Amino acid sequence: MRIHRLELSAFGPFAGKEVIDFDALADAGLFLLNGETGAGKTSILDAVCFALYGSFPGARETMSKERVRSDHASDVPAAYQPTYVTCEFSVGNKRLRVQRTPAVKRPKLRGGGFTTDQAKTLLEEHREGSWVSLTNRNDEAGQQITSLLGLQRDQFTKLVMLPQGEFAAFLRSNANEKDAILRQLFDTRTFARAEDLLWQQYVQARDAISEDEIRLSADETRLLEAARNALDAWKKTRLSVGITDELPVPDETEAASLDFYAGQLETVEVTAKEWAKTLNSAYQEAQKIHEQRKEQFADASAHEAWQRRRQNVAEREGNVAALRVILDWDAKARSLIPAQQQRDAACTAQSVAEAKFEAARAQRAKSPVASAMYERYKGQLDEIVEDLAQQIAVLTERAKQEEVLLEKISKKRQASASLEALGQKIAELTKVRETVSATLPELQEQELSAQSGVLSVEAAQIKLTQAHDVLKAATQLDAVRTEVQRLATQWQSKSEATRSAQEFERQLTATAQQQVAARLALSLEDEQPCPVCGSADHPAPAVLVDGRIVTDEEREDAAARSEECRQAESSAEKALRSAQDRETQLAAHAREQSLEDATAAVSEAELAVKTAKGTVAALEVAKKKLQDAQQLLASTDMQLETTRVREESVAKEVETLTIEVAEITEEVAKDRGDYASISERVAEEKAARALLVAEMSSKSEADRALMDMAEAGRLWGERLHDAGFVDLGYGSEKKFLEALLDESVRAAHTGEVTSFTDEVSRIAELEGSAPVVRHKARVEAGESSITAEELEASSQTVNASLKLENIASKARIVLVNQREGFVSGVARNAKVREELEPRRLAMRELEGLAKVARGEGDNRLRMRLSSFVLAAKLEAVAAAATVRLHEMSDGRYQLIHVDDRQGRGKGGLDLAVLDSWTGQQRDTNSLSGGETFMVSLSLALGLAEVIQEESGGISLETLFVDEGFGTLDQSSLEQVMSAIDDLREGGRVVGLVSHVEEMKQRIPAQIQVRKTPRGSTTKVVLDGVA
Repeated sequence: MRIHRLELSAFGPFAGKEVIDFDALADAGLFLLNGETGAGKTSILDAVCFALYGSFPGARETMSKERVRSDHASDVPAAYQPTYVTCEFSVGNKRLRVQRTPAVKRPKLRGGGFTTDQAKTLLEEHREGSWVSLTNRNDEAGQQITSLLGLQRDQFTKLVMLPQGEFAAFLRSNANEKDAILRQLFDTRTFARAEDLLWQQYVQARDAISEDEIRLSADETRLLEAARNALDAWKKTRLSVGITDELPVPDETEAASLDFYAGQLETVEVTAKEWAKTLNSAYQEAQKIHEQRKEQFADASAHEAWQRRRQNVAEREGNVAALRVILDWDAKARSLIPAQQQRDAACTAQSVAEAKFEAARAQRAKSPVASAMYERYKGQLDEIVEDLAQQIAVLTERAKQEEVLLEKISKKRQASASLEALGQKIAELTKVRETVSATLPELQEQELSAQSGVLSVEAAQIKLTQAHDVLKAATQLDAVRTEVQRLATQWQSKSEATRSAQEFERQLTATAQQQVAARLALSLEDEQPCPVCGSADHPAPAVLVDGRIVTDEEREDAAARSEECRQAESSAEKALRSAQDRETQLAAHAREQSLEDATAAVSEAELAVKTAKGTVAALEVAKKKLQDAQQLLASTDMQLETTRVREESVAKEVETLTIEVAEITEEVAKDRGDYASISERVAEEKAARALLVAEMSSKSEADRALMDMAEAGRLWGERLHDAGFVDLGYGSEKKFLEALLDESVRAAHTGEVTSFTDEVSRIAELEGSAPVVRHKARVEAGESSITAEELEASSQTVNASLKLENIASKARIVLVNQREGFVSGVARNAKVREELEPRRLAMRELEGLAKVARGEGDNRLRMRLSSFVLAAKLEAVAAAATVRLHEMSDGRYQLIHVDDRQGRGKGGLDLAVLDSWTGQQRDTNSLSGGETFMVSLSLALGLAEVIQEESGGISLETLFVDEGFGTLDQSSLEQVMSAIDDLREGGRVVGLVSHVEEMKQRIPAQIQVRKTPRGSTTKVVLDGVA
């Protein structure tokens, strides 16, 4: 990763835009970032970190981003300088540019006050000669940059910026503090999760075993209780039927013994099985005797019932024979019913046809036309009816022509009325046109008259606006002049305060410069080297002239006071200039008029505007009247033209209809004859023909019905004779009717005959049935019958045996189930206890491993797993740092990793320095200032190498080393500079941050940072030339 270019705008101490070209420094390989204290050297490193990660490094992480904007930057809209940082850098073959703008308040472009601009980020990549946007979201830009660099912010600041003060503090920190710092640099979350996972697994295994043991104890208690309850229930069951069992009473040990109760249950189960078997045999014997008695009793009852039914059949036999004769005659009569119905239907049909014929003849007699035709053509009615149909068809067709005539007469009447209305409308429109034409000249004259007064409205409005502006300016001018005088006095006061503060600051600065040697002399110690000449002898140290040293705090306070006064003066001057500009503007707008003159001018202009607006209103009215008249005239002309064309068309239509009506009237008159219309004639002749046809048809039907009735009567007489009703007269039909039975009577007789037949068959079946046969055999053998009392006694014996057998059977089943459940539970618990043992062993092993991972138990160093990993990382860092330290110290010092645990702190996270000259191991707190710098620089470089390797070996081609060089003597400085020169291998660029004067002489390529009251500036110097 290499930084190419950095651009700052209104950032930190830099009021304007500063551009630093790191590529220009690349040829030198080593450059110096120098400047006075507070000038902004560290702010440049902050800017790099802010551009890449959107936040600040180290202790400045919590600095509010709202304070990023330079206090020196102008907040005047016209001179406003935006706040942003742009950094161009490359990773591998990718060249990228990121610009970040923090959330800042800026002055509004219009009006007063401030508005807030939200934070913005733009990440771009240089592709094929142009910049291509990758993202403009703050979070996405940070994620992409972190992914490209392979470094988190804390890692980047430690690797690239190498802050010596923080590494020196790291050397002096205790193990717990080192642990916290290293966790920021090395990701040990996986190992921390492993610690938690091991402990969770141990706790889960422990809790699971504890729960299983509790369940086992509860199960055993439940099994013992169930066994006791089962034995108690058995004794109660036996006592309920009068049997007393003596079971062994357990002692205190047996009462808690599963084996004891297992034996008891087994013994009782055997007894229960034998008892159930005995009672079942008794029940089976009682049941057998009872079934035999039931059969004998049932057979006797069946024999008695058979005898009763046989006697009943004998009594019904004579009545059933008579019913069969009656049913035979009824069947013969019912077979003749169809012939009877056919005869009756023929008689009815003949009466209906005769009545229909008489009605048709009477209806025809009412029609004169039909009666005349009937009397004239009696012998030729068929031919007359046919000719009449043809004549009606011809007249029906002629009637359509008559309908056309009526339609044309109606159209002619409507057209004539329309023609008359059109004439009236033309007369009315002509009158309207003449009236409108007469008023047009007058309306045009009114419009011209109003138009002449309209042109003055705009001019009057302009004069009114100008008068209002003059009045407003004259009203505000006096107040503004008073404010200008007040601000001028205030600015003069602030200027005097600024000059006093600056003079005080110059005096303090001059005094401090005169006291530099004296201050240095106060810091000298006997037999210690001078920081200027390096000598351990101090023969004539400088002394103070006035006895008091000007402190840095006093100088900083004086500078702050001077800057505060300058800013107050600047603010007062800005306010005065603004008020003076406002005074000049108002004076120009007032045009040297007094307030009274300006007020009178406004009143005069308002009156002129009102008069002009009245003229405009009159013009609008005149225009509207003229426009309406012109539209009415045009509309009237159009309507006249349309109406005249319509009148001509209607007149032609009336003429045509008159000719057509005359022609059709002559043709229709011939076919009407004596009727009012052809339709009337057609209707009359159709009715006459229908009456004749109806009379002829009904006469034919009546003749056919009479012949059908005579034939049906003949057939009916023959059927009566054939059926046995021999008299062919009225007497035969009377016998037929007497033989027919009602449905209810027929059904009753039939049911009685059928029931009798079925009963005879059933009695014959019963005589040969098994119960009747068995009973006859027992009677013949001389056996006595079973009484109801004897049968009931045997039934009670069976029920009692069954009840006892059920009690014993249920008791046996319950005992078997209870014993099986008991045995199964005991076996299950034994299996669980067997399985628990290996789980306990595994749990103990897991407990030991989890405690070691948490720094407990057998962990001698009391180090957690994640801390152990950090110790390994620290050991690797110490090994890498020793390579650098060995070179810087001319082979004297080595940085070693110490495992010993100090007090209550963590073990394995301490460092020590091995001195090869003395062979002694030294605590890092015993190092001098120069030694501490060399060790901390070595530590920083070693840490950079280790993290670089863990991050995928990313190449860091730009490094910064921050401060600390002032603590080195000349020899040590040479060795450190030699080690730093080694860092330039492979084209790496190294920047040293220092204000030590000797460094300025040694390193020609520099970024010089200068501070001024108006803000800091930067300048890149190459080979001593800017």
